[in-house]
Order: sequence, then structure tokens, then C-alpha cells
Amino acid sequence: EPFGTGAPIRITVYGRNTNNSGTSSRTQRTYFGDFICLTSTQYEYRADSESGNSGYPIIVDEYGYVIGVHQKGGCVL
Repeated sequence: EPFGTGAPIRITVYGRNTNNSGTSSRTQRTYFGDFICLTSTQYEYRADSESGNSGYPIIVDEYGYVIGVHQKGGCVL
């Protein structure tokens, strides 16, 4: 793999926004973070995201590579 620990990653999603009147809409958001490591079964990375953002691509910014599919948003490591 051409990237290592600390490589910048991003996850761009369509998240739900709800305003004060209770109306909701979908808004594109990009979460940024850092690649941590590759275990035997998964990539580990640190990026703020929310529950419901699973299924979006994890992209290594420098190369534009998709390295995996985001899951478990909103979990605390």
C-alpha cells in the first residue's frame, strides 16, 4: 500500500440535517481524519462521523484511492 500511518483520509456522505422547525434535509458533508493501520480484517482510521454514514467510501486524499467502505460512524475509539 502506498500510504502509511497518519495519511489523510476523507469520507464524503449525505447526512441528514433537521432544523429548529423539525424539517429535515440531506446535506453533503465531508469528514476528514487520519489512517491508523491495517489489521488482518479491517482498516483503522480516526475521522469524526455520525451514525447513519455507513456505506460511503474511505478515500486516501493524497492519491484519491478508495481503500474501503466506512462503517460504525459515531463510535468512540
